[in-house]
Amino acid sequence: MEIIGENAFYGCTGLDGTISMPKVTSIGAHAFENCSNLTGIAELKSVQTIGDSAFENCSKMSGDLSFTTTLTSIGSRAFYNGRSIGLVSIPDSVTSIGSSAFENSGSGSSLTIYGCSGKETVDGKEVGILGDGTNSIFRNSNYSNITIGGSVKIIKEYAFCDCEGLKGTLTIRGKVEEVKKLAFSDCDNLTGLSLNNGHIRKIYEGAFARCSRVEGGL
Repeated sequence: MEIIGENAFYGCTGLDGTISMPKVTSIGAHAFENCSNLTGIAELKSVQTIGDSAFENCSKMSGDLSFTTTLTSIGSRAFYNGRSIGLVSIPDSVTSIGSSAFENSGSGSSLTIYGCSGKETVDGKEVGILGDGTNSIFRNSNYSNITIGGSVKIIKEYAFCDCEGLKGTLTIRGKVEEVKKLAFSDCDNLTGLSLNNGHIRKIYEGAFARCSRVEGGL
């Protein structure tokens, strides 16, 4: 099977255990939404697209989401309320991440983001952005030791706002040049900040507002 269509297993509470997807290239919108007893997904090596709300409210789904470079897009609310998800690693092949894709997700493992959520034209050139400037991708998520780099050049407004569950050190590397206002506001459990990429040009007013525990060097 290469394609799992929209609503394919929507609300199938009897679907439990781990599903292996070695040949699946596309997971449609709402495909596994509300499969509340699904405990894991594996063999994602061929997946290219994950639709909106594909795994929304799969609250028991655990294990790591270490995507390969075949993946290009993650839809809005794709892993919303995935509270048992472990490590998440998003490769730089990803060029689209929808709003609230990982809202209310995570169980305290690491988060690595090398892919971007979209493109924006700056000085006549397209650059990778993280966030859409209006909505948070990771609101209320629970991850530790976050790394952002790869194709991301601009971290947009509100991308990580209200993420009290983000803990440990935030490392910004690669080619990130700007961190917009309120990008990490109210992430008051972040304790470290490492800006070691040599490309940062501007951190906007309020970018780390009320992140009272952050220590580290600029």
